[in-house]
Amino acid sequence: MIKCTKENKDFETFPVKLMIQVAQKAAKERINVSPDQAEKLVIEIQTKAGLITDTGDTSHFTFAHRSFHEYCAARLLSAYGEKGLTMLKRNILNPKWHQTAIFYISIVSLEGNTHAEDLIVYLVHQAETKAFSEKKEILWLTARCTSELNHPLQQLCTRVIDLLFQTIQQLVVDSTGTDAQSGHHG
Repeated sequence: MIKCTKENKDFETFPVKLMIQVAQKAAKERINVSPDQAEKLVIEIQTKAGLITDTGDTSHFTFAHRSFHEYCAARLLSAYGEKGLTMLKRNILNPKWHQTAIFYISIVSLEGNTHAEDLIVYLVHQAETKAFSEKKEILWLTARCTSELNHPLQQLCTRVIDLLFQTIQQLVVDSTGTDAQSGHHG
């Protein structure tokens, strides 16, 4: 995802050889396939399962759908621990990373990892410090990520709800010129 972001691409391609190496490792460690059958497995995944597709270049594949890419990126970031959290924080305000962040929150929350809450606190801080025009999108992502928490912390949820409420009040004031709480025109 980082390479895609830098190159302003939606999908990252990956070498077929790398896919075969991953399949060989999985064959040894996880599935009942001999390592010499790994290349056939990769071709079967590409031709029958529809998870990956060729790029027109026989040496590279890409994911058939962006969400597969985003999920795999989230899994990798979660495996990187603190380094993965830092990488995600660096890129999270880019809309192309939003679904990856949502997958990440779900994954690390199920693992019982505090990185999920750490990322949401980071998003809340970003929403609190950004201009109003940028705040709405960050709040949407914050609320969506909060909804993915396995065991949400009440204090964190309250902070997110309060920030959403304040933003809605500001929208009412901006659109009507009326303070939503007092009913007075400003």
